[in-house]
Amino acid sequence: MRFRFIVYLFSFLVLLAGCATGPSFIPQLVTHYGLQENVFSSELFDHKLFYNTVEESPYLHVYVAGDGVPWRHRFVVASNPTPKSSLVLNLVGEDSRAAVFIGRPCYYGPDKSRNCNTKLWTSSRFSEEVVSSMVQALKALLREQPNKKVILFGFSGGGALVTLMAPRVPQVAAIVTVAGNLNTTLWTKNHHYTALKGSLNPIELDVFPRDILQFHIIGGKDANVTRDITQSYVDKHGGEIWNYPGYTHGCCWMDIWPGVLQSVHEKLLYK
Repeated sequence: MRFRFIVYLFSFLVLLAGCATGPSFIPQLVTHYGLQENVFSSELFDHKLFYNTVEESPYLHVYVAGDGVPWRHRFVVASNPTPKSSLVLNLVGEDSRAAVFIGRPCYYGPDKSRNCNTKLWTSSRFSEEVVSSMVQALKALLREQPNKKVILFGFSGGGALVTLMAPRVPQVAAIVTVAGNLNTTLWTKNHHYTALKGSLNPIELDVFPRDILQFHIIGGKDANVTRDITQSYVDKHGGEIWNYPGYTHGCCWMDIWPGVLQSVHEKLLYK
C-alpha cells in the first residue's frame, strides 16, 4: 500500500509539473507490477510495449498515455517527451484483465528511436503518421490474438489518439477516454497555445462508427481539458460523458479504475 501511495503521488506531481526532473520511476513500476516489455517496429517508428500476462479475458485492454513532457518551458521544446512516471502505466498494472500499453513514437524507448523529431510530440503529435503507426502496432498484437475484441483506453492526448485509431481497427468494441483531448482546436484556443497544424483532430472525423461504444470520463475540476471540449465532441459524434465533479486532470483516477472497468464491461454485455 505504501508503494502504491508513493507511485500515485509521484505520478500526480509529474502530471502537474510537466517538466519534473529526477530519475525515471518507470522501471520501478514495471518491476512492481511484473509487466513484460517489448518493442514493435512499424514502417516508420518504434513503439515500446508493456503488458501483463493475463490470458482468460475475451477482451484486450489497450492503453495509450498522454502527451508526457513535450515542452520544458512555454517556448522551449523538450529533447525527450517521456515523463518520469506514468499514470497510464499504473492503470495497466492495476488491470486484472489482459492489458497492453502501446507507447507513442519516440516515447518510453531508446534515446535514438527511428525517425524521431520534435514535431512528433509538439505540432504533429496526432498526425496521420503517428495514428497509422499506432494502428500498425495494435494490428500486429491482434494477429497473435485473433479472437480478441479490443477496448481502447486513452488518457489526455492519448484520448485523442485512441479516438482516431478506433475506426481503423474492426476488432474495437469500445473506447474509454479519461480527460481526453477530443477537440484540439478548442483546446489550443482555450489555452492560447499554437495550433497543432500537423495533427488530426478527433472532432473533425467525418463519422465515428456507431457500433463502437464511447465513454468519455471527465473531471469537474479539470482546468486542462475542460468539459466544453468533451461536450463539443459528444454533440457531434455521440458517446456517454461520465463526470467526476471533484477530480482534476491528474487526480484521482486510480481510485476509481476498478469500478470504471467493471462498468464498461457491464455496458458491453448489453451492447
